[in-house]
Amino acid sequence: MSAKILFSAREHSLLQDADIILTKRVVIDKVYVLFSEQIPFINDLLRPFTLAQNAEIGGTNPKIYKGENLDGLPYVMMDHPALFSTEHIFAVRTFFWWGRYMAVYVLAKGKYQEYVNVKTSSVIDEAINNSLFFCVNEDPWRHDFEEDNFLPLSKNDFHGNRDFIKLGYKIPFSQNQNYDSALAEAYKAVVSFIK
Repeated sequence: MSAKILFSAREHSLLQDADIILTKRVVIDKVYVLFSEQIPFINDLLRPFTLAQNAEIGGTNPKIYKGENLDGLPYVMMDHPALFSTEHIFAVRTFFWWGRYMAVYVLAKGKYQEYVNVKTSSVIDEAINNSLFFCVNEDPWRHDFEEDNFLPLSKNDFHGNRDFIKLGYKIPFSQNQNYDSALAEAYKAVVSFIK
């Protein structure tokens, strides 16, 4: 016989509230729409780079997907552009993490590392620089902004001692936030590092 399972008062209240799950579904659907609406803007930002440097980056199709358990929380990710192989990666990842934040990352590995130049970004605005972070961890697939994973770019002396470069732009959740504008600012900031 198994142990008796008891629900707390809070858990029992949640069990009876279908609106929580229905609202979650609406939010996730809106995030999908928000992300898909960013695709033309990303394409326009990257067009000069893809025409001048690497047409294969401009030829990738966006991928939007979701999950339910990133450290116990739901998430939605969009990779566009996205080129993934064992040795070479180039991706701009748009990320929604329930209860945490939204973020935009650029990840470059292998031959694509030369396309990301952290030292000569045209980003000057201090407010934008305070939202930019540089990955200091050995794992390019961690997305949290903990100090053992990301440090603020404005305080980090970049040393290219990893086999990848990953920059992140963190967008906190705020009731008054215009996420279209916030994502546009994030894309402009991370794309400014692409040469």
